[in-house]
Amino acid sequence: MKKKNEIVNGFIQTYGLEFFAVDHCNLKCYGCSQCSPFLEKHFADLSVFEKSLQVLRKYLRPNKITILGGEPLLHPEIDSLISIAISAKMFNKVHITTNGFNLLKMSSNFWSQVDVLRISKYPINTDFVNNNLSNLKDKCRANNVELQIREMNSFNHIILSEKNTIKDVVEQIYHKCIYKYYCHTLSNDKIFRCSPIVNLEKYQSAIHSSFQYNPNDYLRIEDSFNFKENLHSYLNSDNSLSGCQFCLGSSGKPFSHKQLTKDEILNPVKNSLSIENYDNHG
Repeated sequence: MKKKNEIVNGFIQTYGLEFFAVDHCNLKCYGCSQCSPFLEKHFADLSVFEKSLQVLRKYLRPNKITILGGEPLLHPEIDSLISIAISAKMFNKVHITTNGFNLLKMSSNFWSQVDVLRISKYPINTDFVNNNLSNLKDKCRANNVELQIREMNSFNHIILSEKNTIKDVVEQIYHKCIYKYYCHTLSNDKIFRCSPIVNLEKYQSAIHSSFQYNPNDYLRIEDSFNFKENLHSYLNSDNSLSGCQFCLGSSGKPFSHKQLTKDEILNPVKNSLSIENYDNHG
């Protein structure tokens, strides 16, 4: 049974909030849960981010904010974005998840603001991370930043390009999924219960398919009289989302990490529910 997000001292307490600084990435990972290889270059609007947090801060207290993407360090105003998150005074810690390639370009202001730096270590960036690890450790130590290295030699199947039409399987996947507990995500003026479906509409459009969000897939952020009650109800809902029809959640099988070729990006292989990518015992 899902653990409810409780109200303590008047605020909704949650595990964390995720925010995509950009949609695109400087890597082209097969199986990217945000479909970044297929998406256009897009940077988060700082004014919309700040406006959304100014509403949420009145009602919500995530333990942390995790800024990711895409590759978040591609955002030209990443320092300002972090400053906005800190100024909201609603998070205990600021986490950054990155592939690390742009870390050596970051300003002293960046290093002074981050609490936890998580580097995703793939086969393609292993040499870079290893060669610069001593330097990065020194920077983290000097700025009291917790450094985490996450080995990512494999991904799990998450996003489907074709709709899963088996309703019972959709519900089974949803109720076993752990992402709905840990991946509440802010995107523009909307909050989603999980991150994998945030870019689903853009991805389906990119591969010349179609998907439209159901109004229950997200909650629009607006400072209305009953917003707090609506937010609490939405985050605690046990109902699956329409996006779950295109998602394996945490039930997808693992596969070896690889980079997509240009041809594979331009001509994506249709990925539908099958015994090859779905663990129905997980």
